[in-house]
Amino acid sequence: MGGSRTARPCPEQSAVQPVRRKTGRVLQKGNHSQFDQKANEGACMRCLAVCVLGLLVGCATPYHRGGLAGGYDDFQIADNEFEITFRGNRYTPEETVKKYLLRRAAELCFINNFTHFLPCWEKDRTRIATEYSSHGSTSSYVFRYPLSLYGFSSSQGYSRPVICPAASIRIRCVSDPTPKLSSLIDARGFLEHNFPKEFPKLEASQAAPGPGATASISANPPDRGQ
Repeated sequence: MGGSRTARPCPEQSAVQPVRRKTGRVLQKGNHSQFDQKANEGACMRCLAVCVLGLLVGCATPYHRGGLAGGYDDFQIADNEFEITFRGNRYTPEETVKKYLLRRAAELCFINNFTHFLPCWEKDRTRIATEYSSHGSTSSYVFRYPLSLYGFSSSQGYSRPVICPAASIRIRCVSDPTPKLSSLIDARGFLEHNFPKEFPKLEASQAAPGPGATASISANPPDRGQ
């Protein structure tokens, strides 16, 4: 009776307190916090970047000045002679390479106030490398012409050749040739027939010359070893 009485905890104090996460977020059904929204947006942007990169890698080389993805390069040999090179990737057909070579030849002829051009010679610069695959996934590889391969392979995988077409052409430009040879190509006629959408832009740039309207010709010839 006179013994000490053990104090019982108050029901309100003994209640289990909710555990608060370090982020301080309160997740509710059907509602996301601002942090979750930013995370989702970041994931979507990364997926979009991967998709765009895949599309670019799987496309043929477009018509533009040469770079890491290929393209055309040219330099002037004499007042009326030019050498042009176009390099495509593995998805570029050989016919496209030849067509883009003649397009650049016709553009140089037209820009420099000539009417016709004569192909003097053409050289094949196609590059061949080996693509290695391991367990169904393709490994990365880097190569330059002539065959100089850096990469890795697996004994359980396989390899296959990768062909990247490329070619060079040297042209001689003339104005109002007499007599007209059958091998001469009319620059304006070629561009109007094969590139009807692009030629008006080139013609307009010549009618109103300005920055970037002149021919972009390399002063240094390309590496003869390529």
